[in-house]
Amino acid sequence: VGEYCKGLKSLKGVKNEIRSIKKGYSREKEQNAFIKEDKEVTLKALLNTFKSASYIHIASHGVITNFLETSGIYYTKGKSNMLLSLLDIRKKFSKNPHISLLTLACCYSGKLEMKKNEEILGFTPIFFTLGVQSIIANTITLHDDTSYIIFEDFYERLNEHNKKDENNKNSLFMETLRKMKSKNEYKHPYVWAFLEFYGLP
Repeated sequence: VGEYCKGLKSLKGVKNEIRSIKKGYSREKEQNAFIKEDKEVTLKALLNTFKSASYIHIASHGVITNFLETSGIYYTKGKSNMLLSLLDIRKKFSKNPHISLLTLACCYSGKLEMKKNEEILGFTPIFFTLGVQSIIANTITLHDDTSYIIFEDFYERLNEHNKKDENNKNSLFMETLRKMKSKNEYKHPYVWAFLEFYGLP
């Protein structure tokens, strides 16, 4: 989780997002859940996470361009912004087919760009080649002031179904979005329309 990167807009809703994720898991699962914030989010920490975790949630600034080296996720290193580029991810991250779900709460994490050689560039193709089974990402700017409401409901559903050994992530996510649409204060597409589910259900 990266709440603040120097020179970029502060993601004020990230703190709520962290609390929502923790709330979504039962007490017995919290001992196996790890949260890294701001300066704790290092390249080493990210690499280790991708080697061992089954569920990963990243909330930070994201950028997508026509080039692998300038597209990616921002994190902080000291007083500087560091871009974990898609090129870095492709070269340095280990393949892990045990990652059941990767949530990319980052701007444009679901957007795809077409390169001149007709290669499709984006977060989702890169992570799928690394073995990730399912991805939640957004196609436009992330609204962190409301996204935490969606994630809180979704992770609560996911945790409850995991207890029953019934896990259909896509259906659970769709149930969450339907719930948002049914409430007057959240029915506007501004709240939910930017998020998409990709991959295995």
